[in-house]
Amino acid sequence: MFDDRQIAIVKTHPGNVKPPIRYAARPVHCEQPGWLAYSAEWMLPDTVVAGIRFETGCELIEYFSPTARYNVFRVHDRKGKVTGLYCNVTALVRISDDGSELVWEDRWLDAVKLADGSITILDEDEYEASGVPDSDPELDQEIRGALQELVASLSRGDWDD
Repeated sequence: MFDDRQIAIVKTHPGNVKPPIRYAARPVHCEQPGWLAYSAEWMLPDTVVAGIRFETGCELIEYFSPTARYNVFRVHDRKGKVTGLYCNVTALVRISDDGSELVWEDRWLDAVKLADGSITILDEDEYEASGVPDSDPELDQEIRGALQELVASLSRGDWDD
């Protein structure tokens, strides 16, 4: 499944409440200093999430940082047109010693930016249901701080084409 130009990207969830999702991606040039970029193919059925259309076989350019607690996925349609940015609040990424695997933990809250510039925050109900806001104030502050940084970055247009 993986060749020497590919990396395994693994999405995990706090407490392993859901099974990890593992898929192949290949490194691509990254115009964002300090970030890593990978091209991955959407393998699931066509779906629309908060206005972004994910099409089977479409390309996602996924951006990860060793220091930011969020990632940014630029979603393209099958013709290559960007349909939006889907972003996740995360724990810091981990890369295996041999560089063959990048692991990121999804931390509930997501943000979407559409072509019209609108930004939507997703999964606030899921985050509240996790109990973190009440049970772990330090982690709550980290997650909410990461979301603020992400929204500020999206608002500035840091990820626009």
